[in-house]
Amino acid sequence: MPQQLRAAIIGASGMGKHHAKWLHELGCQVVGFAGSSEQSVAQTATMLTDNFPFEGTGYTDVARMLETEHPDLVSIASPNKLHYEHVMLALEHGAHVMCEKPLVHDWNKSGEQLLSEAQEMAEAAQAAGVVAAINTQYAAAPNAYRDLAAHAGVAELISPPRTFFMQMESRGSSDGTDYEQIWIDLAPHPLSVLRALLGAGEIDEATPSVTVASKWVEARFDFLPDDGDPVCCHILVRNVAEGPLTRA
Repeated sequence: MPQQLRAAIIGASGMGKHHAKWLHELGCQVVGFAGSSEQSVAQTATMLTDNFPFEGTGYTDVARMLETEHPDLVSIASPNKLHYEHVMLALEHGAHVMCEKPLVHDWNKSGEQLLSEAQEMAEAAQAAGVVAAINTQYAAAPNAYRDLAAHAGVAELISPPRTFFMQMESRGSSDGTDYEQIWIDLAPHPLSVLRALLGAGEIDEATPSVTVASKWVEARFDFLPDDGDPVCCHILVRNVAEGPLTRA
């Protein structure tokens, strides 16, 4: 890097604390974070200092943090319903953005509203000429898989798949998250891998079937790539109380 990048975190008490540590380990200067209250900011500052040499400033006002710190990049790990507001604020200040998944979700908004907000965020990032990403890290796997297959000289393994299956599990408890929240939390991962493998396309609306229980969701549908044959898809996401987690 020509210079040390200045990074800021919105919501650093949960997943955001990992963002802060990772950015520090990658050579960024973590200049600040924003929390919801003075008490949470004080607690988070102590936690960050325990994890790495954090010397930044905590804020309770996102806009003030952005105006004061002028970060080059912003990691957004605030509650889902605030992602749209925080992404747009960061883009207005010219920062690169990484947002936790799901990109947008608010129980009080319709699917049409959420899709419109997501499109607006993508267009704003493109217009600003910055890097904008969502934290669905498993989508990096298909490129590595293709490189390995090409290096091994196994051309047939590089061809687009005719079927797709992915299982994701997260830790929970006996009275943990219900199936709706499990889908919102975990489904972005397999969906992002599907898109990374097959490119743009759409779900055949005549094909979806969904089976749910209190701790899991199983979805089946046909995906129609813009370039290629239909792919039969099967996604299973679950919340388990104990034992090893399956992510495959």
